[in-house]
Amino acid sequence: MLEQINKLREKGQNELNAITSTDQLPEWYHQYLGRKSDLTALLKQLGTLSSEERPVMGKVINEVKQQL
Repeated sequence: MLEQINKLREKGQNELNAITSTDQLPEWYHQYLGRKSDLTALLKQLGTLSSEERPVMGKVINEVKQQL
């Protein structure tokens, strides 16, 4: 899961840097930070993790959301 999170962070940052107009921002936002985004899907999967892993992965995902 950590690998998925890091790939999403890198891909999101690269795509954000490639945006050339403000018209593209809403689409990027929905893809990476919206209710149906991959990050939100990962947050929903936290329930399947062990009680030790859950807070660590939740913290990492929230940090990625803040960075993006």
